[in-house]
Amino acid sequence: MLIHKDGHYLVYSKYPNSNWLDDPDYFILDETTEEGIKMKSDYEENYPFVSFETEGDYVTVIHVLEKPEMPIPVEGKEIVLKKLESGEWVYVYVDLPPDRFTKLEKKVIEQDAIIEDLLFNIVPSLTGGEA
Repeated sequence: MLIHKDGHYLVYSKYPNSNWLDDPDYFILDETTEEGIKMKSDYEENYPFVSFETEGDYVTVIHVLEKPEMPIPVEGKEIVLKKLESGEWVYVYVDLPPDRFTKLEKKVIEQDAIIEDLLFNIVPSLTGGEA
């Protein structure tokens, strides 16, 4: 696993203990040791609420940070995780865009009403009472 200095990470199982990008902005988390496997798991399971310490090119310590409390869902809003300029993570509400499936469902309902009208009103009147 490689962890960028800004915290995002990359995993490539073919190279579990090297900087395969050869990029000095990435640190190596050695996945070939039991301690490395645990640190990788902690990092992935808690990302982005993690920080790390390094020694040379290697990650030596993973810190799991306090997670913000998830807010109560609100109809018509999406809950999004956002990083503030201070580095703090917060959840914010974002308006949901109009749902294309809602428009489609409305069309289906309109078409069903037209079909129902055809079957129960128009066709019987044309056929003498039977659909």
